[in-house]
Amino acid sequence: MQPLEYQSSRTHDFALAKARIAWWIFGVAIAVVGANFWLVYPAAADRSWGAINVLLFKGPTTNLCILVTSLVLTPVVRHYSRGAAVMPYVLTCVFAPIAAVVFDSIYILSMNLHGC
Repeated sequence: MQPLEYQSSRTHDFALAKARIAWWIFGVAIAVVGANFWLVYPAAADRSWGAINVLLFKGPTTNLCILVTSLVLTPVVRHYSRGAAVMPYVLTCVFAPIAAVVFDSIYILSMNLHGC
């Protein structure tokens, strides 16, 4: 049987498409972990107003920027995934920065903070 003229003769490789989604998810996870390590490490050394600044302002702002940037890239991810589900990427983009803010808050509040 010959393909219809509107059908593509090329088959889609769904394993490759899933791997591409996995790489994008890995990129978002690396961005979230790297940014939060970059924020929390100096806060752990400071244990003063700098840690409170990271807790209240820098941490949530950085993670919001990561969330918005990664969601803006969703059409690009959809284009490069070529048929794979994009929902795992979107869920990672939303929940990874939110979880990072929660973990940063727990970590910073568990330190012996002082106002000096």
